[in-house]
Amino acid sequence: MKCLGTVMQLLLAIVFLFFGGMKLIGLESVVESFTDELGYSIAFLYTIGVLEVLAAIGLIIGFWKSKWVPLSAGVIAIIMVGALGTLISAEKSLAEMVPAAVCLLFSAFLIFNGDRRRCGADKAD
Repeated sequence: MKCLGTVMQLLLAIVFLFFGGMKLIGLESVVESFTDELGYSIAFLYTIGVLEVLAAIGLIIGFWKSKWVPLSAGVIAIIMVGALGTLISAEKSLAEMVPAAVCLLFSAFLIFNGDRRRCGADKAD
């Protein structure tokens, strides 16, 4: 179970560094989706991008300071609840909701298990 949490933590960090970074650099397809399809402002796009990157950095710090993991995973969980609500209200397909749902499940696992001993670690900090 310890290794499962470590894998989830790593995957979430990679995913949110990537997608948060895409928002921060203003990738055209992401901007169009956020503003035209979903109706959000560009400021909100950048706010979510900053939060996603900061949460990913927090998960990375969590490999050395495990107390950062539940906090960072909590930020991701809040973002994913909002994302799912947005996708539902925009009447997107179930397939489009699956990534946000999986990230929500991973983050929920880390909220409740993230500050415990890591895979291959002798003791928690």
